[in-house]
Amino acid sequence: MTAIDAGTIVQRLQAHATIGGAPVAELEWLAARGYLKRYAVGDFVIRSGQERGSFGLFVVLTGHLALYVDRGRGGRRKLAEWRGGEVSGILPYSRTSSAIGDGVAEAETEIWMVDRDHFPEMIRTCPELTTILVHVMLDRARHFTSTELRDEKLVSLGKLAAGLAHELNNPA
Repeated sequence: MTAIDAGTIVQRLQAHATIGGAPVAELEWLAARGYLKRYAVGDFVIRSGQERGSFGLFVVLTGHLALYVDRGRGGRRKLAEWRGGEVSGILPYSRTSSAIGDGVAEAETEIWMVDRDHFPEMIRTCPELTTILVHVMLDRARHFTSTELRDEKLVSLGKLAAGLAHELNNPA
């Protein structure tokens, strides 16, 4: 954790592409309850299976994060990426119980971290910020679902191609 001047973080949050349009009072609330975390290239931000109570909202200020998952079909692969100006981690109303993969810093990264313990108060106190974050969560859910469907189609196509190749090489 790194200490940062409250005025400076509010200015950085106002310039943030995703949440910068929220009212200043709500960004000040966020600034008062968060803390700055810095990650070097290759650092783990979260680990697969990590309980959701041990991490919170990631407001990516600078840098680049990637989420790698291993679904047992071809090994570990990149599922999603976030760069400065985006948000990740646990979002208000999220029902996830643990991290689905490894979050890794792909570049020097700064995150404004807000622990999920603050979410009930955020929902009551910061309605516009909460609305922005819920929309991000919905977009993320759509992305994860479409990625899963694409992966299933590719697996099916691979099985079909393998079966066809087998028949072509071994005619009855």
